[in-house]
Amino acid sequence: VSALMELIIDEEQENAIMLTTLYDEHFSIQIIEDGYLIFGIIEDTGDYAGEYLDKVEIFIERIANYYRYNLRDGDRRIDKTIVGNLNDHMEYDQVRQKLIPNIEHLSAEMCSLKEHMQFLREKPKGIIVAYASNRILEKRQKEKKIIDFTLDRINPLTITGYYFLVIAVAIFALVTIIYIPYHNDQRTINDLTSENIALNDRLTTLNNDIQAYVNESPSSPYEEAFTAISTSRDQLPIDMFLDLKTALDGGLRMTDYVWHTDEKTIILVIDGTTRSDVYAYILAIYEQYGGEGGWMPSAPAYVFRSETVAEVTVSYA
Repeated sequence: VSALMELIIDEEQENAIMLTTLYDEHFSIQIIEDGYLIFGIIEDTGDYAGEYLDKVEIFIERIANYYRYNLRDGDRRIDKTIVGNLNDHMEYDQVRQKLIPNIEHLSAEMCSLKEHMQFLREKPKGIIVAYASNRILEKRQKEKKIIDFTLDRINPLTITGYYFLVIAVAIFALVTIIYIPYHNDQRTINDLTSENIALNDRLTTLNNDIQAYVNESPSSPYEEAFTAISTSRDQLPIDMFLDLKTALDGGLRMTDYVWHTDEKTIILVIDGTTRSDVYAYILAIYEQYGGEGGWMPSAPAYVFRSETVAEVTVSYA
């Protein structure tokens, strides 16, 4: 836009020029006063519900009034409005016939670029800015010269150096992230395995020493006592005692007990709510566990210590 602006200023000498440039989905408006840019705006029209040129016309009117009444307090007005078309969807004549008549009061006209317009019409619209930029360069350098473009290619040795650098970084990352942790873990595993083997050897030696000591040592009084206790424990009437305890029901409870394995008797102290409850208990255990097939060879003997407490002696086979 700045290149077009300088090109137009070179061709037009009015004091206040409004340059309007149309693009595909937006447009720009600049005001050049006495050769200096004093106002610029770029407006998007992609979501505008109406016609593209209608919105351009509205903005041209608003900005012309803004310049006249706000910037210059009514003392100056736009001397010329120039419209440049870089919109690939609109032809030059379409813009000239539909927009220019509506803003004739602003001395509007299409940007013709005079003798160069025929050349530019045959080219894509995007080339206009590049063409104008080159014209400005020619004007400033006082010679006919286009912009020279040079392409600096990277030296092949530099590219090779970059490759080596990437490979070196990759190798360093591989060693740091994968190999070193793996090596440390493997070393730890080997150390633990060696320690485990040593501990197993010590355990085997201790077991052999203990077995040899057991085989060589004579039986001690402690071993004989333990054997006697184990033998007598096997003869305890545990099952019979549990049967007598299970038979308790209602308000009966066992407050004390003792057994004599040599006499094969169990002595219970039974406390009931009434004496009848105690009698019923003695009768029930004899009916259930006495007689043929039972472990109670004879009826239980009992002595009442009080009205409801009795000492019951039970024999077992």
